[in-house]
Amino acid sequence: MLSRIPFPFEKGDKLRAYHQIKLLAEYYEIYLCAISDSNSIHNDAKQALSPYCKEINFIHVSWWQKVLGVCQAFFSGNPLQVGLFYNFLAKKKVDKWVRIVNPDFVFVQLLRVAPYFQSTDIPKVLDFQDALSMGVFRQIKSINFFLKPIYYLEYQLLNCYEKRLLEDFSHTSIISSVDQKWIDPENRHEIQLVLNGVDFGYYQPIDCEKDITLLFTGNMGYLPNVDAAEFLINQIMPLVWKQFPMAKVAIAGANPHSRVKSLASEKVLVTGFVQDLRDFYSRSQIFIAPMRLGSGLQNKLLEAMAMKIPSITTTLANNALNGTQNVNIMICDSPKEFADTISKLLSDESLREAISTAALAFVQTNYNWKEQVSKLHQLIEKSYE
Repeated sequence: MLSRIPFPFEKGDKLRAYHQIKLLAEYYEIYLCAISDSNSIHNDAKQALSPYCKEINFIHVSWWQKVLGVCQAFFSGNPLQVGLFYNFLAKKKVDKWVRIVNPDFVFVQLLRVAPYFQSTDIPKVLDFQDALSMGVFRQIKSINFFLKPIYYLEYQLLNCYEKRLLEDFSHTSIISSVDQKWIDPENRHEIQLVLNGVDFGYYQPIDCEKDITLLFTGNMGYLPNVDAAEFLINQIMPLVWKQFPMAKVAIAGANPHSRVKSLASEKVLVTGFVQDLRDFYSRSQIFIAPMRLGSGLQNKLLEAMAMKIPSITTTLANNALNGTQNVNIMICDSPKEFADTISKLLSDESLREAISTAALAFVQTNYNWKEQVSKLHQLIEKSYE
């Protein structure tokens, strides 16, 4: 059960779900059920997923159902984002489909759709993916003053709900040790660490002209990415442009917020959705992910490193990645640290080559989809015990 249709891959949960489905299909017959906020037929998604799924069921939850769900969540003490994805009419459809399919086990991605199976007796595994409460908590400091009480309430509700789900699901998994410790600091419940991977057949080094100085990618409607884009252009780049006035930045990703669009200039390209990001990765001298908010693992860093692009990020993002400073990743936090590191990389081709070569080896060793999904397979098998 998924909270979104796992195709195309403009969001990290979609990418994770797709590759897990693809590889779990080697062991199981998969009946995919996903929430959709559109009545569209989703032919592209069905075409991409059909080779790995016995049946596919997309359940539409309309905008008015989302509003009703949020209201119900508020008065029942559940997180508001759970209300966005849960609806009693959708629950009836899911229950009917489950009776028809009669699955041996249920795999749920993200707590947003946990209520659909929370009370079922069927063996069930929950992939938290991220510690959502941690992501909301980190956003509180940067949002509008009038929204802070709502975000703080959502943080508290998520924090309690995550711990409740540890008791309701037989087994759980998560994307990084940072998120794992946030939800279960005493490690009593043994949340299984299942990292993301990289499609190395797709993301691989491409030799071409480097006409982009710095690249940042992601879903540009997502607050942590909006914050990072503003941090990059408003605080880091003015320092870089003093030394490299011709440096060009590309901000590539779907759904750019108005705040991101406003950053566009002669030196800053804001692309919107890009069908194939490999073109932008390969044309860039440096990849940068100046993340100050959010949770989980940054797929954008894995992809850039797999394409052998020297990458810079923050301590916050590297805590999940576990790269090694000055070996396979460059880690900075202040605008000056970023600017100095960018200048250092731009001025030293041999350093760029050393960092990018080590980065490729690092992701090949640690971020393999097949190895990670095998851990998930073992976790599912435990649900039968």
